[in-house]
Amino acid sequence: MAPERLECQVFMMMTLRVKGKGDDNHNRLLYFLQMKLNLKYAQLQEIKQGKWLLSTHNDKWFLKEFSTEKKFMKQLILTKELLKRGFNQVLAFHPFHQTSPIRFEGKIYGLMEWLDHEQDFDYSLEYNRQYALQTLKQLHYVTKTILSERPKLSKYFDENNYLNKWESRLGEFTNNIPYLQTFIPLYYLQAYRQWGEWALYKLKNMSGNHTNSCIIHGDVAHHNFLLSNKGKLYLIDFDLASIAPEEVDDLQFANRILPYLKWSTNELFSPSLYHVYKEDNVFLMALIYPTDIYREWNRFLRENNHYKFKVWKYLMNLSIDQFSSRMSFIQKIGGWIQFQE
Repeated sequence: MAPERLECQVFMMMTLRVKGKGDDNHNRLLYFLQMKLNLKYAQLQEIKQGKWLLSTHNDKWFLKEFSTEKKFMKQLILTKELLKRGFNQVLAFHPFHQTSPIRFEGKIYGLMEWLDHEQDFDYSLEYNRQYALQTLKQLHYVTKTILSERPKLSKYFDENNYLNKWESRLGEFTNNIPYLQTFIPLYYLQAYRQWGEWALYKLKNMSGNHTNSCIIHGDVAHHNFLLSNKGKLYLIDFDLASIAPEEVDDLQFANRILPYLKWSTNELFSPSLYHVYKEDNVFLMALIYPTDIYREWNRFLRENNHYKFKVWKYLMNLSIDQFSSRMSFIQKIGGWIQFQE
């Protein structure tokens, strides 16, 4: 019998004797971790599904369940390579993870540093936006070096074809319009659909001077940045990391911060943000594609009523209250593209 399997069975038997709850997943996982990591004292607190805080006498660790071993290995390898090259704005994995995850009852787990932070990070402050973008651009710089020096690592990362993804997202949104009319007037839905169709049509016939590929983060939402109590910014959750031009991350970041800029072209293309893209037709046209609208409304239909209630106010603000500002932004951007063509 393999040592790992024997270890697991012995530990489950110990759990049954001590707790008498053979079906208590939480306790079984905790006791297994205590044995695997040789911990005399530990507490396991669930944060949300698939994520826990593991506390010992001296340390705190973030425990995360991964859907596949490949996704775990992708993040383990990327984190090690980033730290080795001086990019220390990521959370290191536990020393246990040299080349493999924690396996328990057919599931894959990873243990990472726990970061204490007092408040959530968001994009409402100019300083936060600039700090996040600076961190993101440093990530791109380092991951270009990683791919150049260790090209074989690319096998752990999928290629990111954002146009295929956007076409699929638009198709889902278009099919959902009959159902979405219950929640939002048809006028808005048709406008968002037309903007997306126009942007995709143009993008398929454009070529840009994009940079060499790097490993992008893939999900630059504000909650994937954590600001420590000492003021240091960290990037977390590399589940969607992939190989793509850095512009793919930049487009998503621009889309995320535009509502906080009140859809101002002057703000977005200021020297501290995206002045470098002001004459990039591909980047400008991609900004017209309403990816946030499609993403949020498609998810809205898939989720339960509790989720719908929770995001309703946000969706109304995004889709209707910001509509005129977004339309003015699109008209201005469209004029720049036509002038440059």
